[in-house]
Amino acid sequence: NDFATLTHLVKIDLSKNKLTELPANFGNLVNLQYLDLYGNQITTLPISFCRLKHLRWLDLKNNPLEPKLKSVAGDCLNEKECHECAKKVVAYMQSIEAELERERQKKLKIAREKEAIERAKIERELEEQRRLKKIEKEKRKAEFRAKREAQALQKTAPESDAKVTPEQHDDETEVQQAQAHTTKDINCTKIFTYSFFAVCLIILASFIWAIYVGYISVADLKSVRNRAVLQQFNSLTSTSISHVSGRMLKLPKQFDD
Repeated sequence: NDFATLTHLVKIDLSKNKLTELPANFGNLVNLQYLDLYGNQITTLPISFCRLKHLRWLDLKNNPLEPKLKSVAGDCLNEKECHECAKKVVAYMQSIEAELERERQKKLKIAREKEAIERAKIERELEEQRRLKKIEKEKRKAEFRAKREAQALQKTAPESDAKVTPEQHDDETEVQQAQAHTTKDINCTKIFTYSFFAVCLIILASFIWAIYVGYISVADLKSVRNRAVLQQFNSLTSTSISHVSGRMLKLPKQFDD
């Protein structure tokens, strides 16, 4: 890694060093023009190798390169082939880097889309929660208003029942007075009736007692009855005579007419 910081190098000979790989940041040697990797154990090159745009000479002979890379590198048997090797390998690594970048962008896009979908889902859930909370809040407000109105009605109902207009009071007074008079009349009638029957019973009992003790005899009763009949007869007779006399007095006047 420290070796890759020597960016001023233009020529490096690493042949026959039994290298199995190059550092991942080997591409930082952007000024490198000559590179000899002959006789090592390298199979692949780091992706950063694509940044060696000034590389003009490259030798990869006698390395167990992977088939695709070996095909691109060629045999490197002479100067010309080494020049071609440098050019083709850098272009090949650039294509790999571009493909990897496309894959990375594709994965990044998929990740972003997935993240956007997840955010949208979360936003919908939050919106649904806010909607439900709003509905619940409105429901509680409605219940509170209904409860408060019911309490207000309960408070005003007794007051309205207790309020009596003067007209209603007068009507109730008149009804009560009428009921009182009616009750009084009924009571008076009952008292009079009971008193009358009591007096009759007392008189009847007195007569029965007088007859029983001999104070009054049957003959006395007959005498009393006869006197009463005679008095009634005399009264009727007097009334009849008076009536006839009155008519007789009116006759001359009729004849004169």
